[in-house]
Amino acid sequence: MNIASFATATGRYRFADNAEAEAARRVVNVIDLYVSPFGEVKVILNRFQVNTDHLIFDPDMWKLMVLRPWTRTPLATIGDAERQMIVGEFSLKHRNWGASGIVRKSA
Repeated sequence: MNIASFATATGRYRFADNAEAEAARRVVNVIDLYVSPFGEVKVILNRFQVNTDHLIFDPDMWKLMVLRPWTRTPLATIGDAERQMIVGEFSLKHRNWGASGIVRKSA
């Protein structure tokens, strides 16, 4: 919700398709890309995150680490069913701790 308030600060509103009369009455307030003097930031909404917190990270600064590769192990057969277990372990490694951050609105 806080990131969408950036659009109201500009005094501009974006309207949906004006071809239909009902669509002309709707106001769409969505931010997909935030452009600042420091560069462009892609905005991705997350409904499971607290709306006062904004995570900022560069995906290039994260690396997928394989701790244990995927393996398939046969398990006990019951009747005609062939059961198998798939096991693997992965983790994320952060390449630079200063490349990510959080913007939190204080109460």
